Amino acid sequence: MAQGKGGGPKPKKIDIEQMQKWARSGATIPEMAARLGVSKATLDRRLAKPKFREALEGAKAELWISLRSKQVQMALAGDRVMLIWLGKQYLGQKDRQEFSGEANVVLNVSSRDEILSRINSMAERIRAAQNNPKPLG
Repeated sequence: MAQGKGGGPKPKKIDIEQMQKWARSGATIPEMAARLGVSKATLDRRLAKPKFREALEGAKAELWISLRSKQVQMALAGDRVMLIWLGKQYLGQKDRQEFSGEANVVLNVSSRDEILSRINSMAERIRAAQNNPKPLG
């Protein structure tokens, strides 16, 4: 058996180009390790080295740029869902529903439970005010 520098087993060779290929396809570290024929721990140790870490980060960046580019293409082609999603991600836009009542109270809510909670809270305050009216002046 071949030995490495520290007397242990010789380190397994990891093909950086193959690792990058799998990273560009969106594979996770455990998935890449399996495809490369090494354990996750081995790949983690190798990724601690700048050469491997930078290669992986560059490949992931390529994937993210490709995805973002495709999303923008879809949005610009009229995909309403993608337009809304990108607006939220890049422009800080939010889903907002406004409800107002006779008390001129505006509620900004995003879920059914939040709506019900706020309505119940307002109803309790109205009941309390009706039972204990404050004197004028």
